[in-house]
Order: sequence, then C-alpha cells, then structure tokens
Amino acid sequence: MSDAIKTAPHPFAKQSPLFRHAYCKGLILSILANKALPKAARMQQCATALEKIRDALGIHLQESDGSYLQTVSTTDIQQIINTLRNELTSDVSIAAFLYEIAYYQQASFRNDAEFQQVWQSFADDLNFRKDAVAALWNACQLLANCQFPSLDIPLLSWLCGTCGINWGDVTAIFFGESDLKENITVILPDGVPLELAWIPAGVFQMGSPSNEAERDDDEPLHKVKISQGFWMGIYPVTQKQYTAVMGSNPSNYDGFDSHPVENVTWFNAKDFCKKAMEVAQNIPSGMKFDLPTEAQWEYACRAGTATPFHFGDKLNGEQANCDGTRPYGTAQEGANIGCTCNVGSYAPNAWGLYDMHGNVWEWCNDWYGPYQEGFVTDPEGAANGTQRSERGGSWRNAAKRCRAAIRRKGEPGIIFDNLGFRVILTAGK
Repeated sequence: MSDAIKTAPHPFAKQSPLFRHAYCKGLILSILANKALPKAARMQQCATALEKIRDALGIHLQESDGSYLQTVSTTDIQQIINTLRNELTSDVSIAAFLYEIAYYQQASFRNDAEFQQVWQSFADDLNFRKDAVAALWNACQLLANCQFPSLDIPLLSWLCGTCGINWGDVTAIFFGESDLKENITVILPDGVPLELAWIPAGVFQMGSPSNEAERDDDEPLHKVKISQGFWMGIYPVTQKQYTAVMGSNPSNYDGFDSHPVENVTWFNAKDFCKKAMEVAQNIPSGMKFDLPTEAQWEYACRAGTATPFHFGDKLNGEQANCDGTRPYGTAQEGANIGCTCNVGSYAPNAWGLYDMHGNVWEWCNDWYGPYQEGFVTDPEGAANGTQRSERGGSWRNAAKRCRAAIRRKGEPGIIFDNLGFRVILTAGK
C-alpha cells in the first residue's frame, strides 16, 4: 500500500460530524451485511468496524475535510480493500469504506467503470440481492430517527443500482417501522410451534407488467401501500398445526405432519384463525390471527422483487413444487412430484417465507374482484361477491400458474387437495 494511503487524513479517524457521517452511512451497510443482529449490536459493530479501518490503514487522528477521498484512485481503493480483507473479518468495514469513497468523490466518479467493477465484485461477495431491499428499508428508517446528517438519496439510489437493487422498490422505506421486528414462534396445543416472520410496512407494485409473459387480464400493475407491518406464517399451515388446533385432519394426503393441510374451505381457514386465538400461547398483545389480504400476500411473496417469482423469471419444478414438465421462462423441463411435499423443501424468499410459489394454493381474506385503480392503501378486495381469492399456485399447476401475480378464485365452501392457507398476525380491529 502506498505511503499516501497510510498517512492520509481520513474522516473515519475523528469523532466529529464527518465521523458521524461515516457512522451513519456505515450503519446502512452493516445492516445490509448482517441484518439478523439486534439494533444495538449492529450499531456497535459498525462503530468498531470504522475504528478498525483507521487502525488497519495506519490513519492518524487528524481533522480532515475529506480531501484525500476526493482524489483517491481506483488502484488505491483496490489496495485498501485487499488490506482490509487480509486484516479484518468484517465485511462491514469494506462496505463503509466504499460508501465513503462514493460520497466524497464527484458524482461522475460513481460511474467510472473500474470503480463500478470494484463495487459490483464486493456486492456479489455479500449477496446483497438476497434481502437488501428489506434491510436497506429498515436501515434508512433507523437513520431517520437519529440525530445524524440527512440521507444522501442520490447516493443511496446509486448504491442500489450498483448492487442490483431496484430503487423503486426501496422508496417505501419512509413508510416503514422504526426497526425490523424479530420473528416469533407461537405455541399451539401439544407444544406444536407456528413460526412467523415479520413483514415490514412499505409500498410495492402489485400485479404484473404488460410485458410479463403469459400474464392474465386480472393482474393490472398498480401501486399499493401496506401501511402496517405484520407477522406472516413462515410456512403454509401444516397438517400437524391444523390438527393441534382443530382436532382433525381433512387432508387428502393425510399422515404427513409437515405437508401443508389441504381440502380446507375458506370457512375452515377462518375458523382455524379464530380458534388459534383461543388456544395458542405467545401471541403478541393487540394482535390477532387472520388470513392475509391479496395485497398483503403478494407484497410478502415478492419481498422487494418485481420478477414473476421471488427467485427470478424462470420456474421448472426445481425451485418450487409445481408441474415442472410445463416450465416458465425456460425450455428445460423439471420435476413434477404429483402431490404436496414437506413445507420448506425449497429456498425461502428474502423475508424468510417458504412455499410462496407452488405446493398449495392459499386462501386470502378478500372477495375476488377487479383491483382498485391508482395508488391504493391497504386494499381489502371487493366489497362483496360470491368467490374468495386464492394465491400462489400449487403442485398440480403449470409454472405460469405459480407466478407472484397470479390470481385464482373459488367459492368459500369448496375444497381441493391442492388448496390450503397461511396465517398472519395483524393488529386487531
């Protein structure tokens, strides 16, 4: 590493507004890198990382206006990163450093091909795409609630683009809760657990764009705001969970405790929610079980993505339980197991939810009907009707019928061996 790098004044080395700026921006990256940590631990991790950068680079405690970072070359940046990788264990340190470089340089430098390559390489190492939207969302809310400098929105937008995050999906950060709540486990009778993941409030594009292949006419793209966060079942309700609450198992594929319950009517699903409130333990105060609205379901399914599936634009039975002999987005045929399977058999989405595509259709609370037009807050479906909404597709369906935007309708008293449900915990009305 050059002497200039080792001796240059550096904003990380001072307890001042500049240091607070570095801390503020670094906090965003620390949450991106490890959002599972509690808030206090994340903040301490970031502060420690910034101090380690100073020590690793041999930076002296001097006042600085950031002039060094305005002129640092891409070659020096790569040298610094290599040194940090060798001497530190925290990826947060590198993230915070790169963010500061992007902040102090002229905006045009952010588009420098070599610098873009450095950032992209690092973003790939951290797998930012996995849950970056939710994490960045909550990180920005944390900062908004602290006495730190204002957020640099153009810089955040640039960061999202470089890391492969859709900035439009992150605008909802300013509608979210002050922090990411923990996942919880509710205990049903006989000690049967029901795990739920926290879904933060936000804004998303519901439906499918006009150029999405094989879309249906009832999926017009429109903006929706989910004004309150909620907990959602990590899995569809299983046969074991249903039996623990209801005392019986109506499933066609019965005897498989970890398979989703099916052959349940919409009324059965609502009864489960009501009875679970009476018999379950650990329910947070003021919350109640219910079925998700279509908007809540699709919002949770997408988890910040805008592709046909939360894992991308292709499905052939390898990524979810569907009829993989009728694939989507690829000509390669895949598996078709021909029945339900254990919940959690495939990878979760960014918010930790499994089986949002395939396995079983899931009842929603709404009457089925046309979407409301325009920017809508907390839509609850049609005011009345004869059929309830179902989402997600199933083991029996072609891959196109398992897209995030797909809708199905059914009379509330009907049953199928590919139709189940998933619960949410939401503020009681």
